[in-house]
Parts: sequence; C-alpha cells; structure tokens
Amino acid sequence: MTRTTAVPDDGAIRPEVHPEVVAARAVLHLAGLKAVLDDPEGPLGFQLTVRGPQDCYVQVGDPDDLPGAGGMLTGFRATLFGPYGAPLRVVYDSRTGAAGRPGGADPYRLATALLTELVREALEDDAVAEGVEDFTVTAHPPAGHRLHHDIALPAGCEQGAVRSALAALRSAGWRVHQVAPGPDGRPVLRFGDPVGPGAPFGSLGKVDQALWAAGFDRVRSGSPVWGYGLGYRGDHGVYVGTYGPSGESEDGQELREALAEALLASGDWRVERAEYGALWVTAAPTAEGEVRTYAVQWNRDFAARSPEAAAQAAAVWVAQHGLVEVEVFEVDDVDRRWSITTPVMDVT
Repeated sequence: MTRTTAVPDDGAIRPEVHPEVVAARAVLHLAGLKAVLDDPEGPLGFQLTVRGPQDCYVQVGDPDDLPGAGGMLTGFRATLFGPYGAPLRVVYDSRTGAAGRPGGADPYRLATALLTELVREALEDDAVAEGVEDFTVTAHPPAGHRLHHDIALPAGCEQGAVRSALAALRSAGWRVHQVAPGPDGRPVLRFGDPVGPGAPFGSLGKVDQALWAAGFDRVRSGSPVWGYGLGYRGDHGVYVGTYGPSGESEDGQELREALAEALLASGDWRVERAEYGALWVTAAPTAEGEVRTYAVQWNRDFAARSPEAAAQAAAVWVAQHGLVEVEVFEVDDVDRRWSITTPVMDVT
C-alpha cells in the first residue's frame, strides 16, 4: 500500500515513496549504479540521483511523474546534468518515447538507458581513441544477485583503444573488465561485476591498482583476454608477468612495453626488464628534499594489566629516559625500513 502525506501549501495528497520508485532504485543498484533517493518531503517530490563521470549526474523523477491520490506511476523521466548543474538533455522518458519505447515504469530499461548515457559521457570526456564512442549496451538477467551489462565496442578496435576505454570507465569509479569477444568479434567490456584489485596494502597491491587503473586486467582463472600476473620478488620488488601472448613474440613484447609505460608514467615505480618476458618493479627512489610521510616505531616490553596501563608506563619511561633507537619506514612502502639512533634530548 502506498503511503501518502499532505502538502501544507495546497492541501494536495501525493505518494511519499512510490513502490515503483523503490523498485527502480533496487534495479539500478543491481546494475552497479548507486542511486540516492532524495528527500521525498522536498518541493520536487521524489528523485533518484545517479552520479556519473566528471561530476555529471542523472536525476530520475519529475514533479509531473507523481500520480494523484490512488493513482499509479506511468513512467520515468531521466535528465542528464553537467558538472555545474546545468540540464544537458533528457536521456529517458518512457511516457513520450523520447528514449526507449513507451510502456510504463520499466526499471530494467531505465538502467540500460542510464548506463548508456553515462558511458558515453565517460568516453567522450576522457577523449579515448576515435571510434570507441560507437558502442552498444546490452543487459543480461540477474545472475548471483547481480544484473550484468555488456558494453560492445567496434569490431576493429585496437587493444590499446580498448584499454583506454577501460581506463576511462574505471576512472569514473566503476568496476569494469574485459571478457571474451562477442560472436561478431567485437570487444566486450562487462559492467556490474565486483572484479578489481583489492586494498593496496603492500607494493604488490599498489602495482595491481596502478595497472588496473590504466586499463589492464589481472589474470584470473579462465581469463579470456591478455593480461598480467603478479608475484613478489624477494623482499622489495614485484614480479609482473604477461599472460596470453608468448613472452618473446611481437605481441608479448608489445604488451610488456605497455605495462612498463603505464607504471613508469605514474612516477612511483622503477621498472627493470627481466628474462622470460617479465618485469621487475620496485618503488622509485625518493627525490632529494621531497617531503614524505614516515611512520616511526619504537618497541619495548612493559608488564601491565591493560593496554592503557602499558601505554602510560611507556609514556613515563620515555619522559625519563628518552628514545634511544627507533625504526622508521615510509608509510607508502613498508619494505623500506631504517633503524635510527636518536640524539639525546630533553623530552620532559
């Protein structure tokens, strides 16, 4: 049953939150698009806001969409807004046929239409290779509580252009990855899967994040596309291997060079070529005079009945004796550590 609330200025009755609005928000979330329901008590009634790339956004809903008391919602209207809040165009209107076909409030068709427009904004704003803008978005039924959308790029798209498109979409905050080509040979990017690098706690995770952001895909079981594999090399480096083409082939060398260029472009990594078509990656040395953030660690055992009591005992000891030797390491590279003797100073 639809709840209603009275509007004080004119006494009109309107739905507080229509069930089909809630259904639309659920479908958008399943599709990987975060939709925020604006305060239904506001003067404009309900609106779903979907954030896109480069600070653009789509608002779903309009005062004209609201049915009267006991009425049913007949459709959705969605408008694309630019970074400064200027309306750019209506991207979906199921009631007039301006986008899509008339047929009432269809949240699945709405999700596909919104994703198509937001992908177009991401690709155009990031100026990817010519021809990538010619794409189609196809929705697939929910699988594993996730609604998948496949983005098919032109058949003649070079892999470099595909990576540029991936980088543009990922910069918008979306988790998109390449899957096997379609039956027509067109490269396919899948939107909505929770696939991507984890939290970059160590050097390996940071390298993974840098390559992912540049449009490369890390190899996973049954990966249908060329990509990279990672591993640790000793205590201070990361091993980056290519997957797909032979390491000594022309394609393998091209992929390896592209991986190296992406890491070097960030300025955070030093890359060495290794045998068998691999790369060895280490953190770039700190420039002289550069301000960095360091963690300082001091270890000493104290007998206490609680963490608070141990901390108090440590503070008293430092006040009386000072720090003699500490361990220092860069917070961005825990593999680089120094043990430093501190000068005698008055710490009272």
